Amino acid sequence: MAKAKRFKHQRDAAFEEQIASENIFSKLPDAVQSTYRCKTVIDVLPEIGTPVLLYRSDAKIKVFYMNKQIGQMMSPDSSEVGKIMVRQKTEALAGHVVEQRPISGIFLVQLQSPTS
Repeated sequence: MAKAKRFKHQRDAAFEEQIASENIFSKLPDAVQSTYRCKTVIDVLPEIGTPVLLYRSDAKIKVFYMNKQIGQMMSPDSSEVGKIMVRQKTEALAGHVVEQRPISGIFLVQLQSPTS
């Protein structure tokens, strides 16, 4: 019984020490990449990894692949990306498809470059 108690104490002390020590990841900044919802305007969803161009036209953000419109960004995501475009003084941004939602005809796009 005493041996088990001593082992438990040593194990608990080792665990506490491990928790208290600095983790190799603790000093790294959090990297967050936003995704933006787009509704398809064609019959098929683009494949994951497909490179796309997000182009601002009027108050809409259109999604293009190989010079053909394949989708349109949904609100409120389109206003957020519109603000990024204004901040970067551009009418277009590069991105890629990161997720498909076949039932709803929606796909998610992530921007290629940081949006600081």
